[in-house]
Amino acid sequence: MSAPLAANSFLIVDDNPDDFFAVQRSLGQAGLGNPLHHCESGDEALALLDAAAAAGTLPALVLLDVNMPGMKGGEVLAAIRSRPPMARLPVVMLTSSSDDRDVEAAFKGRASAYLNKPLDFDALIRAVQRIRTHRFEIVLRAV
Repeated sequence: MSAPLAANSFLIVDDNPDDFFAVQRSLGQAGLGNPLHHCESGDEALALLDAAAAAGTLPALVLLDVNMPGMKGGEVLAAIRSRPPMARLPVVMLTSSSDDRDVEAAFKGRASAYLNKPLDFDALIRAVQRIRTHRFEIVLRAV
């Protein structure tokens, strides 16, 4: 299990180490210095997120691979959305698939964004900025 999650950390869930390093590199080149945690499976990610929720230290963002062996990204997304402490956690789906059904399923599951691999730096930055703006608007409305 990884070290405890920091509130500003990103959790990357991807079974392919090469894809993880590509995402890590993309985030660095995009100027995002958030601490990163990596899980190679949906089960591992949910265990880490459950522990983080219990400790009150959920990550700022989850980058979730759609196509993994075992628990698929859509199943992990559904599990995240079904758990009240993490239901509003921003989740960006990552995939090499351009199948419209995958995109539709991700947004039906309330994904925050959907990006194709290999990551386009500009698209990643725009997705993170939209999520930040949306979360800020939610905080303002709640006050």
